[in-house]
Amino acid sequence: MSVRETKLYDLLPTVAILKRTDFFEDMPANYLASLAAVAHPRTFYKGEALLREGKVADALYVLCEGRVGIIMGGREVWQAAPPNCLGDISLLDGEPEPINAVALEDVQTLRVSALDFDNSVMTQPPFAKALLRKLAHRVRDMAKAAYADREM
Repeated sequence: MSVRETKLYDLLPTVAILKRTDFFEDMPANYLASLAAVAHPRTFYKGEALLREGKVADALYVLCEGRVGIIMGGREVWQAAPPNCLGDISLLDGEPEPINAVALEDVQTLRVSALDFDNSVMTQPPFAKALLRKLAHRVRDMAKAAYADREM
């Protein structure tokens, strides 16, 4: 096996984790391999913040184990768990996070720095297109939910 093949083989478990997320499920594995190469394990301990309201995310966090409380306006509005991603929107629009994300227990993540995430978006058009497609789905789902709430 060549060195390149060995490196790709070593990335397969990380690619598999990324493929499980709704954010990356439709993305071709060859593009995820480059992201997997720059993803590093990061543990957050109970009570530690992954994201802080008013701060631009420094990385994309792919949740592998554990639960994260999503807090807005001082109250928990959701709990994120694997295979969710956090920090994605802030990385894409450069705006500060509107939420706090706090580990409810010890949380294992894969961390992709903002610089590495941005590099993937800028240098891999299929990667960028897959992200746009996923965001369009999110907007469409939110619009449908808002419309359904108005009809009630």
